[in-house]
Formats: sequence, structure tokens, C-alpha cells
Amino acid sequence: MKKNIICIIPTLGNQNNIKKLLTSIQNQTILPSIIYLILDKKITLTEKQEFLYFLNKNFSKLNIIFVNNLDYDFQPQRGVSYVRNFGLNLASKMWKDSDFIVFIDDDIFLEDNFIFKKILNHYKKSSEILIFPIVINWFTRNFENAGIKWISPFTLKLNFIKPKGEWWSIKMCSLQFLFWPLKIFKNFKFDERFKFVYEDLDFTRSLTENWIKILGFSDIKVLHFDKKTKKVEKAYVSNPFLAYQKWKNRILFAKKHFTLRQKIIFFSIGFWIHSLYLILLILLQWNKKWNSIKAFIKGSFKGLK
Repeated sequence: MKKNIICIIPTLGNQNNIKKLLTSIQNQTILPSIIYLILDKKITLTEKQEFLYFLNKNFSKLNIIFVNNLDYDFQPQRGVSYVRNFGLNLASKMWKDSDFIVFIDDDIFLEDNFIFKKILNHYKKSSEILIFPIVINWFTRNFENAGIKWISPFTLKLNFIKPKGEWWSIKMCSLQFLFWPLKIFKNFKFDERFKFVYEDLDFTRSLTENWIKILGFSDIKVLHFDKKTKKVEKAYVSNPFLAYQKWKNRILFAKKHFTLRQKIIFFSIGFWIHSLYLILLILLQWNKKWNSIKAFIKGSFKGLK
């Protein structure tokens, strides 16, 4: 029986990134049955026609559904969790439980033309897993991550997995690229309180807390167009919106996923250590510092409610 692959790609409309990603998908030996390209910003009719022309001109081999605010009951700028839930709802109405979903960020490139074929081969051994790749930086070709073991309640530092062997188990991960059976999502949705930052960690940790396995494999690798160089950018506090989301969502994550002991450590020690570290980053590396400090206070109060 044929296994359909459904791609869901949230995007803000960077055509350079989109072109690279879709070109790499078009070069795969197994093509997705459908791609939902979800544009998370408002556009005019003229902008929509220009975007459709760009897609039709360059990607005639791909079955792309361009999801936008004009053609769908879609509300842009409500956060990436809302966008991903919207894509999941579209996919679940049209496809069978035996099909597969793959979320791909628009700043990812599939250098390996056999990646979908390799992933489907892994599902011959077990169908009840999610697959996360090794992520390599496009510009430096350095290793970025292969999933996360745990988060420290003292500092909220992410303990990244250093891959060894043919496969490894993952407790949580980003959603730069994640492949899974559609049937898993009958009972799981993204928590839309997490608009941005920690939304992927919250979602994947919710899955593994319910005994759903996320695995990494040594033969599954993707490239990431990440140009962040400053610590303040990597910490996601380089503007007031990110600072607000960061400080609110770290508290929401701790409340949802930490054990009682971890919560005591975090709220008595870790919260203050992490706050001091991020405030120092803002003060030392960013010129619009006071707006982000205000966002920190607002986000912290919102998370604590």
C-alpha cells in the first residue's frame, strides 16, 4: 500500500529560503503527495498572484497548496503553534491514518536526495516512532543538534545529544524537521499559548511523556540556514516580542513539564540565575535594551499567572 507523505511548511515568505527548500524536496527520489505551504502574514491579491507565479514557475513537479489569509479561514501572526495546528487540521481531513506528516521549517535544505526513502525504510522496523535528523549548519557545516536529553532546572541550559551509533532516543527536539505517522496526532495538538520559543520543546516533550518515541538516525541529516552569530540572537531575546515569549514560555514549560523537585529548584534558584544571565546579555549586546527589559517583566508575570 502506498504511503503518502504530507509536508507542512510554515513560512514568513522568504522566497530565497523557500526556493532552496522546495528545490531540495523536488530533487527527492520519493516526492511528497502534497505540500501545505502556509504563509504566516497578510497578503494582498496582487502579492498572492505573484507568489503563485513564483511557485508554478519553479516547482511544477510538486503538488503545493498555498495556504494564505485570502483563500482560507486563516489568521496570520497568531504564532507558530497556531500555524502548525492549522496545517495538521488540513492534513487530517484529507488523508489516512497510514500516511505520514513531515514538518519542515523554510530555512532547511535536504542535501540528501534519498532522505524520504531512508526514513520510510526505518518505518519498516517500527511504525510508532517520530524521526528527527542530525542538523548541520549550512554556512559553517558544523554540527548544530541531534535532539535534546534534558533541560537544567538551574540554568535552563539545553543538554544536546551527541549522536553515537546508528540511532538514539530523544526526549525533546526542535521542529526544524520532524517526520511522523499522521495517526499519532489524533490526540495531540500544539499548545497555542506558546506562540514562539519553547513551542517545539513543549510539544515534543508532551509526546515523550506519553510514551511516544522520538528517534534520531545517523543516516538522516539536514542543513540549516542559520546566520545567528550574537549570543543575544541565539538566546531569542534580540527584540521585545522574542524577549516576552522567551520569559513567559520558559515559565509555562517549567510548570507543565518539570517534576516537583525540578520546579522547586527552578522557581527558587533557576528562574533568577536565568533571568540575570539574559538581562546581562541584553544590556551588553543590544541597543534597544529597555524595551526588552520591560518585555521580560511583562512576560514573567504572564507566565506566573
